Order: sequence, then structure tokens, then C-alpha cells
Amino acid sequence: MNTRLYPFAISLICIFSVGMKVWFLYNTVVPLDALLTGDIPLYLELADSLYEQGQFGTVGPEGFTPNLLRTPGYPAFIVAIRLLVGNSLIPLLLVQAILSGVICFLVYWLARRRCPEPFALLAAMVVAVDPATIHHTLLPLTESLFTLALVFAVIALVRWKSSVSLYWLAGSALGLSATVLIRPISMYLVIPLLPFVWRTERSWQKTLLYPILWLILFLAPMAGWTLRNAVVAGVPTYCSISSYSFLLYRGAGVKAKLEGIPFMEAQSLLKQEMAEAQAASPLPLRDYLQAVKQKGLNYVIQHPIVYARVHLEGMVRALFGPAVCYLSWRLGGTQEGLGILTALENGNLREGLASLPYARLGVSIVELGFSLALIGFSVWAVWRASRGRDWELVLMGVVCLYFILISGGPEAGARFRVPIIPFLAVLSSYAFSLWWPGAKRSRGE
Repeated sequence: MNTRLYPFAISLICIFSVGMKVWFLYNTVVPLDALLTGDIPLYLELADSLYEQGQFGTVGPEGFTPNLLRTPGYPAFIVAIRLLVGNSLIPLLLVQAILSGVICFLVYWLARRRCPEPFALLAAMVVAVDPATIHHTLLPLTESLFTLALVFAVIALVRWKSSVSLYWLAGSALGLSATVLIRPISMYLVIPLLPFVWRTERSWQKTLLYPILWLILFLAPMAGWTLRNAVVAGVPTYCSISSYSFLLYRGAGVKAKLEGIPFMEAQSLLKQEMAEAQAASPLPLRDYLQAVKQKGLNYVIQHPIVYARVHLEGMVRALFGPAVCYLSWRLGGTQEGLGILTALENGNLREGLASLPYARLGVSIVELGFSLALIGFSVWAVWRASRGRDWELVLMGVVCLYFILISGGPEAGARFRVPIIPFLAVLSSYAFSLWWPGAKRSRGE
């Protein structure tokens, strides 16, 4: 391809990414109420509270209650969209579609540092057509904003290492902090990323200065939100989701396996147990959250093998869970027979596969092959990069591994792989370029 056509090509891919999401948005026939499930109602309620009252919480029969469960990043984003274009979900989803185009361009920029231009375009196209990304972009959920902040944080870290500019150091720290404000799952990513901030300087004082500055900038917004929670609710915690996730996800997953009951039923039973215990002997909020977390930890500690199985199954669902089926559902298809992995999980692969329409079976096979190819090529890329000390590719591999390991659990699904798709796309495109005969290497700036 003529090199002058590459800017035009990436522009087309970004436009295609946005256009595809807009097409699915306006051709969705599923009722809106069927889409607004799970975490969505709470995000919208928190956004309403911020928009109408300037407070982060919920309003019930007893009045306003500060919310400690969620962080303010995504509700604040919703409010910003409402202030600019009005109180409707459609503008919010259109903005998220535009963000997907921005992510495609950033992936192209990141990939072309290590891949020839055609393979950098391939990486951007992978992100544009990924079914899980398309579906979750068109829901009022954190995925688009979170992924954008995460990709920016990694790019800023890459730029910091190559340019030694404090602006990029600050951008990386604040970008990573923004991901935590949007979704706390990335809170501990700071630990494996810290070695990549390290630079050996002539004096030990200067060598230590950069990591310390990076940590301070990363922790400052989180410390501010923790202080807010301590002031308004008397609980000095960043958010309470970790306490509930230990009980209602990890603990419930173990309980469901042990008792042979559905996961949702196990969740309901645990909620009932905690409600009855709180009614019998009321605890202050801080002690109650600790009790919830401890009860969940007890399930994990007492049944480590069962928990390991639950966690491993969640990791598999996060990496290979079906997503094409949800796009079909949006267009009027059925949710029954979601795919090969779902049939296997239900314990009867033969009947599950027999119930799949031939078209759904074919699409499911293609999607599973797509995911396997991304993972396989990415693992090879990281292995090659570690041997050649290519720290940029190793950095992306570390990010992917972190989210794969932390995303396991009974609640995991295709949604959990959306943030790592950009990095898997870069890594797999790099590996594919190694395999492709005659491809010229790109070694960054």
C-alpha cells in the first residue's frame, strides 16, 4: 500500500468503527428496559443525583443516602454529556461510539511503534469489529470510558519512557487514577506497572523521585474520594464494592458449587443471611462492611479448591464468553443457545450444540476461533518480547495478565475482556507480522 494512504486508511477504520456502533444502536429492536439491567440502573440513578442535587448517592423513603458502592467517574461522565447535549441515553451512547473510534486510533498509534503499518491497521480493525466491544459500547456502562483511560495511561507511560517528559509521567499516573475512579478493578494495577516507571539516573535521589512522584499523582484523586467518604458516611474507604464482591460474587460462587444451586439463588440466600444478622444485631456501617467482607473471605479460605475452580471458570468466560449472540439479540434474534461455551457450561455439550441454529453455531465457532487467535498470538508476542527485552510489549502483556487474573469469578463474562482487547490486538498483530513473510519491523520512535 502507498504510504500516503495509511492516514486515509486509519481514518476510514475509525469512521467504520463509529458507524457500525451507530448502525447497531438505531437498529436495536430489544425494548430499552431489557437492556437496562445489572449495574446500569444504579449508574443512572447516581448520575441523576449528581445532575439534580449535586450529591453522589441515592434517594429513598428515608431521604438521601451517600453512596459508597460505586466511584464517581462514570456517573460524572454521564452528567457531563447531559449538560452538553441533554438528558437522554441516545447522546450518551453516541458519544461512547465516538470514543470507540478514538480508541481505534490510539491502538493504531501504539501498534505502529512495533508493527509495520499494515499490521497496525489490522490491530485497529480488530478493535473496531470485536463483538464484545460493540455490544458494551452501546450500553450505559463503564467499558468505553474505562478502556479509553486505560489505553491513554499505557500510551503516556510509553511516551514517558521514550521522552523522559514529566508531562507524560503525570499523564500516565492521572490516567491510571482515572480508570480507578471509573471502575475500581484497576486499583492494584499500579503494583505491576511501577517497575515500568523506574529509570536509573546518576543519583539515587533522582532515581527514586520519578516513581514517588508517579505514585503521589496516582494516589491523590483516590485519597480525595476516600476523604469524601469519611466525611459524608464516616467510613474511610475508597469504595465498598470490594466487601460486597467478596461475599456476593466470590462467596456466592463457592456456595453455589457446594450446594448445587444456581449462582443467583446463592446470592439471594447470602443477602438474606446478612440482612437477618444486621436486623438481629445492628452494626455500624464500617463494622458491617468488614463483616460482609469477612464472611465472603471465609468461603474462599475454607474451600480454596472450589474457589479456584470458580475463579478459573470465570477467567475462561471472560476470555471466550459469547458476544456475537448479544448483537443478534439486539436485532431481534433469540437469547437461547448463546454459543459453544455456554452449552459446555450448562453441562450437556451435545444437547446444547444440537439446540443451536446452524447459523448461530457457525458464528459461535468463528467467534471462538477469533478469541483463541487473539490469545494465542498475544502469548507468543509476549514470549518473544520478553526474550528480546522489548519492554513495551511486555508492558501490554502485564496489563492483559492482570485483568485476566483479577476478572475471574462467577460474574465474569465477555464484558470483562473489553478493556484488554486493544492490547491483545496490538500483541497479536505484532506476532502475526513476525509470522508474515517479508514484513519489515518497526522499532518505535
